Amino acid sequence: MLEHALIILASFLAALAITPLVRGVAIRLDVVDHPDPHRKLHGRVVARAGGTAVLLSVFVACIGASFRFDFSSIRPELYLPYLGLLTAMIGVWLVGLADDIWVLRGRQKLCGQAADGWDFDRNWLPDSQHFVTWLQP
Repeated sequence: MLEHALIILASFLAALAITPLVRGVAIRLDVVDHPDPHRKLHGRVVARAGGTAVLLSVFVACIGASFRFDFSSIRPELYLPYLGLLTAMIGVWLVGLADDIWVLRGRQKLCGQAADGWDFDRNWLPDSQHFVTWLQP
């Protein structure tokens, strides 16, 4: 139990350390959101791409877990959905990053996230655990 708490703590501390770095890079690359009188309520320029810090923090937790726990004795069908979840997280991060850079429309983001979820469901989950059962061939 303590080992799990330490991994979670490491991920939290990584988020605290990584977030200002990602913010600085976003500001230097001009990936920022400017306030306007119509929709934005913030009063100053705000850095985008915060999902990058979250994703990197999750990777820190995964790397910490891989050093601490022996995954070689686990059957692949038990850990493959978790690898699929990591790839789905990367897909959602890419959609978010694209939105931060190019400002996508809502339907474009939805299509990207739906395609990512479809890929996770079809390619990473065992047949008995599919979420989208009503679209099976």
